[in-house]
Amino acid sequence: MALREVIGDRFEVVAHVAKGMYSLCVRWNDKKKKDVLVIRNEEETLEKSMMRLNKKIKGDLKVTNYRKELIDSSHSNKTAWPQASSLTVGDNELPVFYNPPQASDLKMSCTIPMVHVPMVVTFNTVNTTSIRYSWIVDGEEVCTNKVFTPTQPSKEPIELRLTPSSDTFLGETFTIKSDFPVAPLLFDFDKKYGPWKRPTTPLSNPESPPLRVGSYNVLADIYAGGSEYGRDTLYPFVEKEILDISYRMQVILLDILQMNCDILSLQEVGKTFYERMTAILAEFGYTSWLEKKLGAGIEGVAIFWKKDRFEVTSRDIVPLGQSTMSFFDEKVNTEINKHLETKSIIDRVVSVAQIMIMTDLQSEAKNSFAFINTHLWYHPTGNPVRLLQLHALLSYVKQKGLEGKCLLTGDLNTALHPYRLEIEDINEVTITDLKEVDHVLKVVSEEGGPPSLTFNGKRCKKLQYRIETGDLMVDDECYEFSIVGSSKKLCGNLLSIITSNNVDIDHNIPKQMPPPCAIRYLKGDPIKETDRDWHYLPDGFRLALERPFSLTNPNDCSEFLFSTYCPHFAAVLDYTLFSSAFTLRQAMPHPDFEGIKKLEGIPSAVHPSDHIPLFVDLEYAVAA
Repeated sequence: MALREVIGDRFEVVAHVAKGMYSLCVRWNDKKKKDVLVIRNEEETLEKSMMRLNKKIKGDLKVTNYRKELIDSSHSNKTAWPQASSLTVGDNELPVFYNPPQASDLKMSCTIPMVHVPMVVTFNTVNTTSIRYSWIVDGEEVCTNKVFTPTQPSKEPIELRLTPSSDTFLGETFTIKSDFPVAPLLFDFDKKYGPWKRPTTPLSNPESPPLRVGSYNVLADIYAGGSEYGRDTLYPFVEKEILDISYRMQVILLDILQMNCDILSLQEVGKTFYERMTAILAEFGYTSWLEKKLGAGIEGVAIFWKKDRFEVTSRDIVPLGQSTMSFFDEKVNTEINKHLETKSIIDRVVSVAQIMIMTDLQSEAKNSFAFINTHLWYHPTGNPVRLLQLHALLSYVKQKGLEGKCLLTGDLNTALHPYRLEIEDINEVTITDLKEVDHVLKVVSEEGGPPSLTFNGKRCKKLQYRIETGDLMVDDECYEFSIVGSSKKLCGNLLSIITSNNVDIDHNIPKQMPPPCAIRYLKGDPIKETDRDWHYLPDGFRLALERPFSLTNPNDCSEFLFSTYCPHFAAVLDYTLFSSAFTLRQAMPHPDFEGIKKLEGIPSAVHPSDHIPLFVDLEYAVAA
């Protein structure tokens, strides 16, 4: 057998750097495509290296340079191999490629490719100046770009052939395949995303381009398909394949790209999700910043922005919990330190806020502003804590002199106006598997205030009917209604046990409860020491607070019914608020609420999170 058939046409000397040590190995393409280590140290002589190689390949071995001159065997590997041009083995002369281009650690951005959703592959390279991409679908090359967007389902998994090259050499071709063929979208692309197009009306301030700002709670996998609690308790109404992060991440990416925000804030962002999203969004001009929650947080908040448009001049992290939290208001700090039980609650909170000072390089005046992203603490009785978090955040912004030019986005976990189904809708619900209800419940509406409930002669402010156990739970300290654990198509946060189960529903129940203190605070209402929400705190903490400055909420209207929808809860929790430096060009078109109401809740095949993404189109205000 000819020597060339044994070792192939290429003889490569590859440099490796590991743990600060420089070493070399010799590679040739034999039948098993293996690398053979014959050089162990850069200071070792070429003669010793050839002796080792001779044990692998029998014959007279010589190394020559490009002038066909024999390289002195007493030279070290570090000196000899960079000038080597060929290796002679007996009568065979093979080219030497010193440190050829390499690619490693190839990973596809998704495991389940989907129509309309772009794909990339991440990898590491060595000595590479360019990459050739070849995307293969059902045996045919369909794309040679780094990013590939499938346009139709496939029969076979997608294959990418990636070939690195340098100025001198063409490297080896590496291949990676997706786990599954391209899947079709499970919803109508145009119906969902058609209304998301940017407005085409003339600008009020033609000297500066419009600005699209968005916020999206993407639902961390640990609370969804990544945990038994998420699958069986929180979202039992969602098919496991739809709740799986492999599916949800693809649709979330599609949502983000179709929003086409200039700046986007995300909440509940896990590390793996962030890494994959960063890799592909970088190809669309975005750069990003992730900040985990305080302590051992497994998820956090992230900001993505278009790097060719904005220059970030500073980044600040504002703790909104634990012992590191400051309220930037001496009066509040003093009162908190007097009330140790309230302080202990705040010490368990792990929320953070990101604040970036950004300059818009595309605006005529090079407008500068603060962009804020946060995810406030969630607890059913957490209204006063969220109020204190908001006050701390806005006080910090004012202290920095940014109150006139800021954007506040995020999941504030504070219901603007909890959604209520009409009584007629409730009566249309058919329930066949509820356990027998032994109690008679009567709802009485109090004029001018929240409704009161009477349960077995006892007045209460909250009632939950837990379907899986048939238990009624009463809480004297809450003004909310909810159904927990429903497997039927019932909208949450309302009292809807139908009359066939011996329950009388008063048709005068108001569709809207009084807004919580944090919402009234944002609207500019002074919060008094006697405010009803302070009673959630255990030790008598009471304080009068006023909003440091005003912010505009473009979705503050009764028509925008909810940004989250689950069987036990539906309300507007997500916000994109802005100061007087901006004017509203267009609020986000209202989602297909009628379609959502037909679902038991979200996530769903159409909506990959339990929150709906929000965005607004803004302009810079014209200077007076």
